[in-house]
Amino acid sequence: MSEGNVAIGSTAAVPSGLGPVATLNSRPPFYVDAEWQAAEAAPPGSGGVVAYLHAFRRRWPAVIFAGLLVAAVCAAAAWFLVRPQYSATALIRVSAANQAVLFQNTSDARNFDVYKSTQLEYLRSRFVLVSALRRPEVARLAAIQAEPDPVQWVSERLSVRYPGDAELMQVSVTSEKGDEAAALVNAIVDAYMEEVVDVEQNERRNRLGELDQLYVEKESEVRKLQNDLKQLSAQLETGDSQTLTLKQQITLQQFSTYRSELVGVNLKIMRAQGEIALKEAIREKAAQLQIADSEIDAAGRIDPVMVQLQLRQTELKALANQMRETVRPEFANRYEGRYSRELADIEAKIQARREELKADLEKKRLATLDEDIERLKFELTVLDQQRIQLEQEVENVRKTAETFGKGSIEVEFLRAEVDLARKTLATIAEERNKLRIELRSKPRIALVQRAESPRVTDQDRRLQLSILGGLGGFCLPGFAILWWDTRRKTVNSSADVAHTANVEILGTLPLLPRRAAQSMTSQNNRHRRWRAVFSEAVRNIAARLIRNPEGEDARVVLVTSAVGGEGKSTLSSQLAATLAEMGQNVVLVDFDLRRPALDAIFGLDRSPGVSEVLRAEVPLEETIQETHVENLSLIAAGTWTRWDMAVLANGAVGSLFRTLRDKFDFVIVDGSPLLPVADTRFISTSTDGVILSVLRDTSRLPKVTAARKILDAFNVRLLGAVVTGTAEEVYYDDPRYIETAQRGDAQV
Repeated sequence: MSEGNVAIGSTAAVPSGLGPVATLNSRPPFYVDAEWQAAEAAPPGSGGVVAYLHAFRRRWPAVIFAGLLVAAVCAAAAWFLVRPQYSATALIRVSAANQAVLFQNTSDARNFDVYKSTQLEYLRSRFVLVSALRRPEVARLAAIQAEPDPVQWVSERLSVRYPGDAELMQVSVTSEKGDEAAALVNAIVDAYMEEVVDVEQNERRNRLGELDQLYVEKESEVRKLQNDLKQLSAQLETGDSQTLTLKQQITLQQFSTYRSELVGVNLKIMRAQGEIALKEAIREKAAQLQIADSEIDAAGRIDPVMVQLQLRQTELKALANQMRETVRPEFANRYEGRYSRELADIEAKIQARREELKADLEKKRLATLDEDIERLKFELTVLDQQRIQLEQEVENVRKTAETFGKGSIEVEFLRAEVDLARKTLATIAEERNKLRIELRSKPRIALVQRAESPRVTDQDRRLQLSILGGLGGFCLPGFAILWWDTRRKTVNSSADVAHTANVEILGTLPLLPRRAAQSMTSQNNRHRRWRAVFSEAVRNIAARLIRNPEGEDARVVLVTSAVGGEGKSTLSSQLAATLAEMGQNVVLVDFDLRRPALDAIFGLDRSPGVSEVLRAEVPLEETIQETHVENLSLIAAGTWTRWDMAVLANGAVGSLFRTLRDKFDFVIVDGSPLLPVADTRFISTSTDGVILSVLRDTSRLPKVTAARKILDAFNVRLLGAVVTGTAEEVYYDDPRYIETAQRGDAQV
């Protein structure tokens, strides 16, 4: 409740038409003469977002103050406790495609995002970090020597990312020493370049060496064939056989064609074997990468089996906790073992499923390379079959050609051999030159900038942690306060009382500003709207009492509340005064014998009163006092003694109320609260009905429900509840109506 508003139940409120109010701030805030145990504890839970909004409306000063205080402490602690960190950064360019000089290699065209992610995982892989830590300049660092697991320590401080969509990979290490951070970054980058990037380049260099050796061998073969052809031509005295027939020419042409195809197939076989070796080397490096736990967790969130297992695990834990909290220990131990065994089994299944997901991820990572290798092996198998078939065809043509003249055929054969050898030599030379040119092209991955020792600490991280600490410190205490407030189940509206406590709403009274409440009896026009609204709200309640819709007589009405401080005394005095203004002959009886207040409100004597009448010390007529409100009388509480409780239980109250019923139209009884003391429980059975006073933002729903159950247990008729602090039944807002109502109040 804000400080600028005053509930009708507070001592600052003054009944309409009544005289000055005596100050009641000296009254103790609680009843101490009787013990009370709650009949029903407040159910757990916040009650939804609306309940938190009402809680914030009530507690916003405390929420903001505690949030700012804790936020300042957390932010300062984060700022001063976080040690300064230095970040060293190196840049590596990862091109979207190969930087070819003359020949564009289309076989390397692949998804760039996948390629970047692969290179990122390569750089963060354990074998690269181990290689970096083996370097002398890193191994002798004090931080590395002091760590039991240096690889894990470096992995936690290593950051690898691609800023935006750029082709630059940013490698950073954060440490308490700038030189140490720079040395680690450079060592990791160098190890990555050597262990990953240079592998493919080395494979190309090895391939070039094999081509050079093959070129030398083929060149020697060509020279030998040329010498053989020259010697054979000298023996036959001619280099061209004049006896070669057309069939010989056709046969030789077939032979040459088959040999050409055979040479081409052999070259393809050599190329396929080289590609297989290269792919297998790359796969061997990829197989050494470890699957990160974050990848397994991400796969588990979309895996149906893992989701079901985790749901069952959460359910079992909830069941075990619920049993420990709700079942007595001797019975809980009997069934807890079953949940523990099933929970252990579920956790074992989760771990096994994680291993399966890890194996699946490893298979998927190597799937592309395995598909390429299998495709190349299949192509190699097909080429081997083609080679065998072509060799058979060449052998068949050779045998056929031998029948056409050994000498001429041998000449033509050697000449064809020379031509084929020259073509093969030219092909090898072309492949060798192409590979040499490609080796001169820029690599796809290149180091752009090495890390340098930073001279300025990383203030961004320190500032971020301070901001996060401040935000967390601001939110947590506020949430705790709001959670505590919602746990109290405070009344937020009349709907809460009707639905939760199952009490009919007889009417509502508005929440008056403090100055408007203090000027209820003044004649100034500054707060006339509030006075008119309040008077009209009380008239609505009085009208419902006069014209009872159920047709039952309700002339002796008890006004009470669940606990003290919920506006019952003010409500009873306001209701009695309003009934008197409406022409009814009303007597107001103060039956709050332990904490009387009506005598101070009306400025009358407390004794003799109800206590003296019950003890038969004075006649009833001597206790009835006239007030300055026409048609309104008051019977004060009198002087309470410990013997009054016995008098309340002997039936004297019923006789008193029957006498007052005969003398007055309405008897309004201001009773004590229901829960702290038993006084009201005795007198409620002698009344025609009870009105329960509820104060918004003060009354608690469990206590209101407990009060209603007590009345039900005593078979007392509950007329309804009046919720103070809201104006849900005030419908008018016309200034002319307000002026009319104000004039009517003045005339009365």
